[in-house]
Amino acid sequence: MPSKILSFILCALPLTACMSVDGGAAAARRTVVINYEVKIEGAPEKFRLVALLPQTRAGRQTVHSLQVQPDARLFAANGNRYAEWTLAPEKNAKFTLAIMADVTLYPVDLTTVAANPPPADNTPAEYLIDEPKIEAGAAEIRDFARRVLGEEDGDPLAMAEELLTAMLKTLRYGGFATDDAGALATLRSRSGDCTDFADLYAALCRAAKIPARHVSGVLTEWEQVPAHSWVEIYVPPRWLPIDPLHTKLGKVKFGQMAPRYLALSTTRNDPTLNGGMLYRWEVEGGAGAKVRQVVARE
Repeated sequence: MPSKILSFILCALPLTACMSVDGGAAAARRTVVINYEVKIEGAPEKFRLVALLPQTRAGRQTVHSLQVQPDARLFAANGNRYAEWTLAPEKNAKFTLAIMADVTLYPVDLTTVAANPPPADNTPAEYLIDEPKIEAGAAEIRDFARRVLGEEDGDPLAMAEELLTAMLKTLRYGGFATDDAGALATLRSRSGDCTDFADLYAALCRAAKIPARHVSGVLTEWEQVPAHSWVEIYVPPRWLPIDPLHTKLGKVKFGQMAPRYLALSTTRNDPTLNGGMLYRWEVEGGAGAKVRQVVARE
């Protein structure tokens, strides 16, 4: 993913539910475990880590239970939920912080979404503006959208599909990167990872007056890394998830997603995470640390 997690390890455990291919899957109940493995370097005064927590999202995912180990402060902000650990570790200590979630994930396709639309949980107008990494107002972004769609308004769903098709013809997958390029730099380089694909697609949709938001989360089945980014577009009366990178790679079709996406946030520039995604950490007292996120499932 997009974004910027230090590393990932696949720890394969039995699934609690099975699924078929994208677009033909049933709901899947899973236990998802997200570990943060910490290695302290030196003798710090304090170590602090803040991580996103999954929460129930109508029509997308249900969180049945949630545990954090060791105990942490849980709080809500920016429409998200977080766990915050503040510790005074010993010199050169090694330890693991864990989030365990029992969740049901639901498949998405255009037919089921239209028949049972989830409520709009945010004001769509918020997702038409220019923001860091989603430079919808940049001339190059707007010109690209105009070349694809012309000047007249049309059906937003058809417009969104046209934009995605044109964008994917332009971009190549450059492999996972640890730095976020942002929409404009991705358009210029014609290359990126899932974060970059999502940023550019959200920017192009916004430039075409289609509300769009960047979604960050984890996959419960993956090939390279579990952290992932995709997009939700607002086509009244519902938000529709679109996965630009996996569409490019032929893993999904437009408007179809299997129940393997666990969303954690729709806030692209999260102030609680200092503008980052998924988690952040800091050390006080002149010491250092290495943090590795390990996602498992059972």
